[in-house]
Formats: sequence, structure tokens, C-alpha cells
Amino acid sequence: MELTPSHAFGIQGPIRDNILVYSDSRAIEHVVYPVGCHIVCFDSESYSTRFFEQPTNYGLVTALAIAPNEKNIAAAYRATIGDGANVVVYRTNGKRVASLVHRSRVTSLCFSGDQLIGSAEDSMNIWSWETEKLSFSTSITTGNITRVSCPPTQGSSNLLVSSTGKGHCRLWIANARHRLTNSIIPSPNTEQKYDYRDHTWLTTLGTDQTLFLAIVTEPLSKDGNPCSEETKVCIYKVTDGTSSSRPRVELDQTIQTELRKGIQITTILAFRSSPGFALGGSKGTVITYDYHHDGGSHQNFVNKKRLSKESNGTVVSIQNSKEDRLLIYSDENIIHELDIDEFEGERSTFTDFLTNAGHSRGIDDMDCCMEKPLRVSCGKDKAVKIW
Repeated sequence: MELTPSHAFGIQGPIRDNILVYSDSRAIEHVVYPVGCHIVCFDSESYSTRFFEQPTNYGLVTALAIAPNEKNIAAAYRATIGDGANVVVYRTNGKRVASLVHRSRVTSLCFSGDQLIGSAEDSMNIWSWETEKLSFSTSITTGNITRVSCPPTQGSSNLLVSSTGKGHCRLWIANARHRLTNSIIPSPNTEQKYDYRDHTWLTTLGTDQTLFLAIVTEPLSKDGNPCSEETKVCIYKVTDGTSSSRPRVELDQTIQTELRKGIQITTILAFRSSPGFALGGSKGTVITYDYHHDGGSHQNFVNKKRLSKESNGTVVSIQNSKEDRLLIYSDENIIHELDIDEFEGERSTFTDFLTNAGHSRGIDDMDCCMEKPLRVSCGKDKAVKIW
């Protein structure tokens, strides 16, 4: 007997980007997320779910990514036999269009046009996903990559990729005439002394070709544990990054986060409409930074708003939503909405994104009706619902 799933009641977590957001041709927002070994899409208008085409004998999802044009989604699955991975590229309608295989577990994915970049436990890889061919691959001997990303715009000759993780912070250049090469962003003597927890390429204004890369940097103690009280965000200026095989990188600004004791930053997100960004961390912490220009060559990122609610758990992922709203996913398996414009410090509150669709904080117990096709569930949100 074959069972086909039709509804999803939970989100598997936590992986780095546990939720993805896109809008369809009717401007209806959809949230894509993993449930076990499946990829599910939630329609925010009809409160319905649909499943992406499920490959057979694939394991749990380890990484997700959405293309900048919001037309394709990539998912990395853990292999059910051995240590390998399977990477599948889907259309946002859930149809599978490409399948790739790798020898070890994939930890992070990102798109750049027809290229799909994937970091693994032992290598950096670039696939031409439309032809299902591996274009570049090189082994990694130091550090542990947890994020790969590309700037919003790329040159025609080079592919620029950034990668960060514990003891790892690098820029990669892929050129048709050269092998895949990398350079250390900070000083080579200090790379191993920090946990580069996350990074993002900031939105730039005008036609300036200068790129800005924001990196969450946390020093490691002598025993290898992070020192969250000393966390900072380093803003690097990258010039000639999309046209040169040797981009120039210089530190532009260092932002002291001034975190309360016990707070650790876990993720960073660049805003779509401005060069600002948001930080997410433990105890439901969200901090936003706005961009200020002094009229000269110097720019400054200033802390604007800060919100913390311990009951929300640790923020795992922040995604841009429509109309200057953020979708925030925490390790309590909750998705929140937050309006940037209405975000007013400690007075602000998170809004449960799935309030009308189901239990927003997990299900404690379920049972079926014997005489009618009904199911009842009670959740951690103190609600009882009949399906």
C-alpha cells in the first residue's frame, strides 16, 4: 500500500534557512519549508498546503535556497545510504527540473543565475544546474562552512561567492579560464580565532559597482567556545568583485552589537529596499540597523530598533516578506511576522503568521472521530481545533 501525504502539520528544524518566501503572479505570498523528507508550500491566502515532487529514497532536508528571481528553489537531501547528498532544483510550482548528486552532506546553498553554489562538509561546489553538470569543485581543509551567498549583481566573466563558518571567512572567484580560487577576508592570522556565524551582501544604492558584505563575527575562547558578549558586525567594502580575479577587500565599519548577557546572534538578513539589515538571535532577539550617509565617501550603519521576547526561542531564520515585513522562524517551530515600520523597540510584539491556519506552536495530541471524517488536535498555543 502506498501512502501519499496531503497536509503538513509541522516544520522540520532547525536548518539555516528553514523557511523561504516568494510571491506568485497574483502577488499572493507563499512560504516554503521542510517537513521530514518533504518540501511543503503554504498558501497565505487559502491557508492550504501542497507538496513538491518527492524523490524516492531521499533523507532529511539539510539546506534550502531560492533564486533571486523567485522562480526556482533548491533543496539538499541527506542520502539514505552512506554520507552523500542529493540536491534537487524545483520550480516554485513544485515540479522537479534538475537533480544533482554529491559525495558528502550539503550544508548551504545559493543561486547565481544558472549556477547553483553548494558548500559541503569537505568541499565548495558550483553546478550548472540546468545541464546538471558540476562546473567547479575544490576541497576544504580548514573551517566549517555554514553559509554561502552571492552578491545581488554579478559580472559577466567571474562568479563571486562568499562563505563563512567557524574558523572560515572567504571570498571565492570562479573564472572559465582559471580554477576555483579563494582568499581569506580577514587577516590569515586571525581567521581561525573567530566564529563567523553568518553574513549577507547588502543592498546598494545607485549605479556604484562597490559591494558591501556584512559578517557577524564572534571571537572564540581558548577552549574553542564562542564569546557572545564580544559579537560584532564587520562591514567589508569589495571593489572589482564582479570583474577582477583579485577583488580588493577592506574593512569599512565595525559595529559593536552590545548584546545583553546570554544573547547570541544566529543569523543576519539584508533588507531588499535599503542597505540596512536585521540580526536575529537567542531569546527572541531581533535588531535592525539603518544606513546613513554623511554626504562624503563614508557610510554608517546605526542600530535603530531592538526587540527581545524570550518565550519565542532562538531566531533561526529571517526572511524578507512583502510590504516591508519580516517573517521570522524560531527553534520553537513558530513563524512570526514583524512590520519594520511599526517596529518600535521593546513595545513591539511579534504576530503569529499561522494564527488562522493551524496551531502556531506545535501539536501536543490528536485523535480521530469514529463516526465522522473529523480530526481534533490540541496545541501548545492552548487551542483545540477540529479538522
